[in-house]
Amino acid sequence: MNKVEAMHYKMLAIAIEVGLPKFYQDDLLVHDLYSLSELDNNEESEFYWRLRECGTQFSTSEHMARYGWDNEQEYCYHGNLKTGELTKLPLPSKYRTKTAQ
Repeated sequence: MNKVEAMHYKMLAIAIEVGLPKFYQDDLLVHDLYSLSELDNNEESEFYWRLRECGTQFSTSEHMARYGWDNEQEYCYHGNLKTGELTKLPLPSKYRTKTAQ
């Protein structure tokens, strides 16, 4: 298994664990794998990835990975193809509830 496949496998495992996305699963199954391949082809390694109810957000910018009309910010990750790390990012304070703080 190469590093792209290994990272995609990690992403799939997280998605299964949290039960997202419920809709537009092609984002996860097709588009994210393609984005990882392109990242590797361009000799880049760092990316940001967010699981949402309706699909995923994949970007080389945390701002763009979190961008959108929705408030689904709980499952945002920073990934690095070179190191194989995929780390959940803290929830931005404006989305935290009193019980989540």
